Amino acid sequence: MSSGSISSASNKPRLEYSEGMQQPKSSDCGSKNILHDKNAWPGWCTIESEPAVFNQLLRDIGVQQVRVEEIYALDEDSLRALNPAHGLIFLFRWKEESVDNIETTCPEDVWFANQVIDNACASLALLNIIYNSDIVLGPILESFKDYSKELTPPMKGLAVANFEHIRKVHNTFARNAEMVDVDINLADIANKRSRPGSADEDEDEDEVFHFIAYVHVGGALWELDGLKRQPVKLNTCLKDEWLSIIGPSLQERIARYSEGELRFNLLAVVPERPDHAAGDRESYDDIAYRRKQDYEDFAHKVAMMLDVSQVAGLLYD
Repeated sequence: MSSGSISSASNKPRLEYSEGMQQPKSSDCGSKNILHDKNAWPGWCTIESEPAVFNQLLRDIGVQQVRVEEIYALDEDSLRALNPAHGLIFLFRWKEESVDNIETTCPEDVWFANQVIDNACASLALLNIIYNSDIVLGPILESFKDYSKELTPPMKGLAVANFEHIRKVHNTFARNAEMVDVDINLADIANKRSRPGSADEDEDEDEVFHFIAYVHVGGALWELDGLKRQPVKLNTCLKDEWLSIIGPSLQERIARYSEGELRFNLLAVVPERPDHAAGDRESYDDIAYRRKQDYEDFAHKVAMMLDVSQVAGLLYD
């Protein structure tokens, strides 16, 4: 497993602007010095595959007594030791693939939302887990679950995209330069679509990373990937067995990539135990808080003392 430093992004499908949402113009987005209001920004930032970040996300959206831990081994004993985990979150480099065992409709007992907006896959994977578990939810999350339970996966995804509470918490981890980059990217896509015959030209070749969830619901192990139309049923099993049998599915997914591909990350959503000391929780808070900060001001001060070429990567990589 890789270290928890990979950030996620998904550029398929692209963000479609809804009525009342102002579409950015390239001329408005051309400077990294533009300051965004995170609460008002309609986009979604990328999220690092870091337990501290996910733990802060959980607390801020209203989930208590649950934590996220990084998993380093896929053998049966290591995975079985995670019981009673609520679910797993898997990060990988996205590439298009065919699916043979996808459901034609979403089972009634499975809460599943499609991803209809860029970069929302981290929060969506969390929701696909907590809404399929017995986790005690805060009033805002409980209300949204009741509201969305009868919706189809695409409509659930649209509801999540417009769920202001989740978006604001998600974007507390955004950096100003990243928000500007997202706006520029969306403006460029909109400009290409406005020119006949240009929609498929200069396709973005950047590598993107994607979060998906694994849960046990209704006597079966499910893969919940927001970019697939429906949940994927991997196996029929008892609740206390699913972690023992998920290893081969993860290994098979990893095997689809070249032998040198190491950019995978596995996180487990587990109940918080008494041995999780307060000091440990505080250190997670500190790490997550630092991730929230915009380091551009600091970088510009450093640039005054160093050669500009030495800090170019620090500013824009």
